[in-house]
Amino acid sequence: MPFKKAVRSNIWAKVLTISSSGGGKTYSNLRMATGFARKLSETTGQEERVAFIDSENGRGLYYADEFDYDYMQINAPFTPEKYIQAIDAAIDAGYKVLILDSITHEWSGKGGCLEIHSKIPGNSYTAWSKVTPRHEAFFDKIIDSNIHIFATVRGDDKYVLEEVNGKQV
Repeated sequence: MPFKKAVRSNIWAKVLTISSSGGGKTYSNLRMATGFARKLSETTGQEERVAFIDSENGRGLYYADEFDYDYMQINAPFTPEKYIQAIDAAIDAGYKVLILDSITHEWSGKGGCLEIHSKIPGNSYTAWSKVTPRHEAFFDKIIDSNIHIFATVRGDDKYVLEEVNGKQV
């Protein structure tokens, strides 16, 4: 395969924000997504809106007075296929900017990959052969979608025990 001159093309951003609960993931993604939508609107000459898919039981509405976005809530079971269907719904509706808040549930939520795996009888190791392709299909959907996607994931809080005045704190 020969080399050819590089030419800039549309690149669809994929952004993952991780922090513990209350760390500002949703707010930060709304700021970034709003900026992306505004810039797209200037470029295309049409209004580009932000789509927001919420798996956090309505927490995605917390900033509705501060930001302008269209909202969809998904509930358990949080299967990879449910997330894929929600992303497809945003794409089919014409959105170019999407927030997934949060994708944590696809892995560790009710009906997510860990729960799916735990319900497969037999060898735990070979059971992953049924779960992994579903999880990978979800990530492929994100990566291959021709829209900007901002996703959040909860990080685990870490605790360090130290001795202070003879006590563990």
